[in-house]
Amino acid sequence: MLVMLLRLFLLFTAVPLIELYLLLRLLTYIGALATIGVVIATGIAGGLPARSQGLAVLHQVHWELSEGRIPAESLFDGLLILLAGAMLITLEP
Repeated sequence: MLVMLLRLFLLFTAVPLIELYLLLRLLTYIGALATIGVVIATGIAGGLPARSQGLAVLHQVHWELSEGRIPAESLFDGLLILLAGAMLITLEP
């Protein structure tokens, strides 16, 4: 349990600090507008597929429910997509 808490602490503190450092370094090399553009582009590049896949899973869940089946695998896929989206927000450069 303690190891998991340490990993979460590192994930939510060390990783954003490293990202901030890298963003500041990028800022000095390519400038403010280009750095903002890179951040926006990576957000769009990651967000659009996550949204698309999330909607596809939602339709799959509705279809499986209408067929009278339990959508366990589809719900798990949706959970993984949600986690990936959360990581994208948390760990974006």
